[in-house]
Amino acid sequence: MVENPAEEPRGAQPEGATPAPFDDAPHDPAALKGCSRPILIGCAATVLIGALLFLLLIVKAKDLFLWAYEVNARQILANLPPDVTAEDEERLRRALDAASQAVTEGRIDMSGLQDLQRALGLASKREVSRQDVLEAIEALERLAATPAPADSPAPQRGPPIDATTT
Repeated sequence: MVENPAEEPRGAQPEGATPAPFDDAPHDPAALKGCSRPILIGCAATVLIGALLFLLLIVKAKDLFLWAYEVNARQILANLPPDVTAEDEERLRRALDAASQAVTEGRIDMSGLQDLQRALGLASKREVSRQDVLEAIEALERLAATPAPADSPAPQRGPPIDATTT
């Protein structure tokens, strides 16, 4: 051991001492090149599986949408308020079927998708009114481009908002 501690080589330890965890121990430079083979294989497999799932999602997007649509349609029909008439319920069923058919055939009006989202939002709403149901029917009929029957009542809307009054 060197008498002067300043003259000790870097990383040297007194005899009998346990080595420090961050010692400047010599390393084999060949062992430190990049990632190990198992890690590279795992990363490549993960990327490949992710790409395949993405492609599957793109190919099956319509089927996935229709499945979610059917689930929401069943919830809407199960949660109808008591003041909805049998005619309104039948009109809603026809509008739901027509919108589903329009999506299946690819003749959906893309600008009406927001109306469809609003209509399907009825399923998550706890308190649904007859007015909400009638608005959903109108949105579904517009989306599917099915004309509303002439004898069905139009939903009543509030007065228009006047921008001049504050």
